Amino acid sequence: MAPAKFQLTKLFVVLAILQQVRPSSASSPECQWLDKKGEHIDNEILMVLDHLQPKEEIQDDCFDEVSHYGFPNNIHELKAAAMVVHTVYNETVIFYSNFAKTLGLSENDYEKLLSLLRYVMNNLTPCVTNAEQYKNVTEPISNQYTELENYAQKWGNTACAQIIIWVISNNVQEAVHLSSQMRKMHLMSKTS
Repeated sequence: MAPAKFQLTKLFVVLAILQQVRPSSASSPECQWLDKKGEHIDNEILMVLDHLQPKEEIQDDCFDEVSHYGFPNNIHELKAAAMVVHTVYNETVIFYSNFAKTLGLSENDYEKLLSLLRYVMNNLTPCVTNAEQYKNVTEPISNQYTELENYAQKWGNTACAQIIIWVISNNVQEAVHLSSQMRKMHLMSKTS
């Protein structure tokens, strides 16, 4: 099946599930995460991430040391998606607040990223409830960031540290993609 068809099929399946579950927070006026402006913010986040991407080739032995938990798959419920996105953004803000200078990142770029992530997190806060219920999808993310902190302390601003930036960028890109999927499903559910 072609990738575009597969994505569209996945979207319709998720939409069907969303219509069955339809959490009250999705239509709540205080939950602004899925508003139209969010797509613009997501694009800004992706542009800043592009500036932060490692420009050098990452050494193969660095990949072997850092485990890749992978982004949680098959998130179909809005509240679970909100928790995952909030967790990734929160962990990224904490990490870069503590280690961006250690890794030699441009202050303008990481400060811009942190500002955008905080903005989205503020919009997400009313959407995230009962965090304990989603611990099975958020805890591995937090554990990965703890591991990345240990590597940042160990490696500092070295070629191997570039893998840390790559892993975090990948997590944020996946969170942006999840936000976009949820936004599309939300819009489709409003029109149906």
